[in-house]
Amino acid sequence: MTSPPALRSAGEENLHLSALKSWRGEGVIACLTTRHEERFAQRLPFPVVNLSGWQPPQPGGLPRVNADHEQMGRLAAEHFMSIGLRHFAYYGMQGPWYSRQREAGFQTRLEDAGKSCWIYNQKRDDAETKSWLQRHAPLQQWLKKLPKPVGVFAVQDYRARVIVEFCERLHLKIPDDVAILGVDNDLMTCDFCVPSMSSISRNPFACGVAAGQLLDDLMQGRRRVQTAVMIPPIGVIQRRSTDRLYDDDPLIRRVSDYLASHLAEGGTITTIAQALKVSRRLLELRFRERLGLSPHAYLQQRRVTQAKILLLNRRHDFVHVLAEQCGFKSVRGFRDTFRTLTGSTPADYAHAVQGTTLHEPITVGTR
Repeated sequence: MTSPPALRSAGEENLHLSALKSWRGEGVIACLTTRHEERFAQRLPFPVVNLSGWQPPQPGGLPRVNADHEQMGRLAAEHFMSIGLRHFAYYGMQGPWYSRQREAGFQTRLEDAGKSCWIYNQKRDDAETKSWLQRHAPLQQWLKKLPKPVGVFAVQDYRARVIVEFCERLHLKIPDDVAILGVDNDLMTCDFCVPSMSSISRNPFACGVAAGQLLDDLMQGRRRVQTAVMIPPIGVIQRRSTDRLYDDDPLIRRVSDYLASHLAEGGTITTIAQALKVSRRLLELRFRERLGLSPHAYLQQRRVTQAKILLLNRRHDFVHVLAEQCGFKSVRGFRDTFRTLTGSTPADYAHAVQGTTLHEPITVGTR
């Protein structure tokens, strides 16, 4: 089964809101990007829920469901700081409210920690009269001048992918020189990018559920106290583009790099120390001194992060397979660690972010 073609390639044209005047439906979920569209939608004979974040919410405006864009910015800043970065940058767009919100959350969280960031917002003018390289020439110069290593938070995965392109042109290594984080967790973009790209998931499943619930209430005539619903993001889905500890200690970096490719092997701190030809005691001392946690705690964090990625991407349906792929020796240990670090079980997490069921192992009894 393949995806349907775009409307234009199928010989159709995009529908305008005016086409809905004679439509016999009972409700609509739409992405309306202008105030004119929102005002028109309010005059339609049925309720409309807006999913777009191009315009800010306003009192008495169209009912809407949006991701919490400001919280995304805060998560991005916290992620970059957690891996030891000292320089930060935001790549956004001029115009959309959601871009301004993500920028504000990012900048505010950094300022709260006594840090600052560089900001570049892509202009939308002359887009049709310039080539792709011409439109992005200022971005390339901005990226070139940033202090390195730097964490760049892009407003969306597409824009993050643009940063990847210019890093290659400028011979900048990812994540050594530039750590890149996008938004949307678009699997085609993130997984097939080289290196794979970290991203913040907007929690699209929860957004869809909330939009459906809001529209149903409006269609049934139930009064809603809240008609502007903000859905918190799931969190950062870490991949190779930010999979590094930016620490001056070379031993810390060696451990981080080793785990990036050996996490599923289920090694212990002792086996990791043996592989790196250092003493376990030295690892304990360095991690306590530099990161304020034990090597074991860091290892468990990495394993749970990997489990969240696999659950979000629906890579496994059975809990024992998931535990094994993340390096856990037992399902019970996996569950206990996951609950301790996230506050929920793997099964609850899978249901919350995807509406899916994480199955138990199939056992065959004997008679």
